[in-house]
Amino acid sequence: MKRQDRPIAGLLVGSLLLALVVALGAGARSDSTPADGDVIALVEGVEVTWGDWQFVRDSNRVSAIFRERLVSGDLDLPEEVEHLRVELEEVYDRWDRLHERYAADVPIAARIVLDGAVRAAARDADALPSDPEVSEHVSRNRELLEEMLVSESPSLALLRLNHEANVRVHGEDAYWDEVAPRTARVSLAMERLLRSADRSPADWNALQFELALSAEVTWTPDAPRSLDLGEVRAYLGEARDFISEHGRTLANQMSQ
Repeated sequence: MKRQDRPIAGLLVGSLLLALVVALGAGARSDSTPADGDVIALVEGVEVTWGDWQFVRDSNRVSAIFRERLVSGDLDLPEEVEHLRVELEEVYDRWDRLHERYAADVPIAARIVLDGAVRAAARDADALPSDPEVSEHVSRNRELLEEMLVSESPSLALLRLNHEANVRVHGEDAYWDEVAPRTARVSLAMERLLRSADRSPADWNALQFELALSAEVTWTPDAPRSLDLGEVRAYLGEARDFISEHGRTLANQMSQ
């Protein structure tokens, strides 16, 4: 792998593994569907809405499309990427066995707790990014991604596949206008929290799970009735351990 591609490859591995947190969630709902702005949970006082829940469900669709294409065997992947494809397929199979022990809504609830906990910690640390900062971050990433999408570098094949899945679910314009800013807001907050705690980018997932597992969470009457906070916390703990283990394996594969 080219040296200049490694930071992007590392980010892709992190995002692919964290996407497992919501993979396969069916997304059941309460008897009456809330409006997008209805609050379904409070995470350390941060309001999480039904729109946030739906956003995570869409993320699940992106992950499912990426996985389907990856394991289908009909991709013309470069030899340099094939070893990673095989490794990811094995990771998905192991993840399925873990996931079968939890109710369908739990992975989605876990992800909204993760994001809500980051937002709460950033609020408390005065680390929330401004709208102009988010816009600048998205513009810079868009330029970088567009350069990579036309690159012939074999190491970026999975990055291109991931973006294709995002566009298929959201559409190109909606991805950059709605999805990318939302993701950037959490990413920028995480970067600042890591710096303030004097921790390295390698601690990204670990810090997110630390915040989520210690967060005070309250469900409102609009939340899916099947949710149990104890089950969500148990899931987060297992997901943390799984991602920690397999993140190291995939990172080593990507650096070869």
